[in-house]
Amino acid sequence: MIPHPAFIHQTNGIVVVSDGALEAVFETLEAFRAVEPDYIPGEGVIGVNYETRGARTLHVETLENGTVRAGTGDAATFEAMIAKTADYAAARAAMDHPLFGVVDVDAARAVLVDAVKTAAHVRLAETDWYLIRQAETGTATPQDVLDARAAIRAAADAHEAAIAALDTLEALFVYDTGAGWPDA
Repeated sequence: MIPHPAFIHQTNGIVVVSDGALEAVFETLEAFRAVEPDYIPGEGVIGVNYETRGARTLHVETLENGTVRAGTGDAATFEAMIAKTADYAAARAAMDHPLFGVVDVDAARAVLVDAVKTAAHVRLAETDWYLIRQAETGTATPQDVLDARAAIRAAADAHEAAIAALDTLEALFVYDTGAGWPDA
């Protein structure tokens, strides 16, 4: 966490915006520009560092040839972006959602059902060895393990039914596929 206001566009494309209390990190320049399409580095600029520490401001740019120079960008533009750190952090969080960019209800349902199936698979895999041992050696799988596996499958079925009943992207976007699973 950067403890002071900063806009940093690293030469590897990572963009970090901090207001000193909150920060938003974008793994690529393209991801940041999806939120801030007006940000275009100056010609030949591949990195920008704009930071305010008390009364002092550091503003430098890295050029394509590797040299570093004093920043030429408008300070007000960087200050305005820093002021929007909370908006950027919210947008970045939305980008992490499995339905980010999905615009069709059926496609959204399919993404969520896939997430449920994956979650069930991971949970069931923890006890698969009992069933393999039973198949290979005849040693019975404990009833509590069989009951736990049945509860996992029931939770997955309940999730899939709930997802099928949702008919808007908004409802699908807020659906929590991580809730409602039995305790391990």
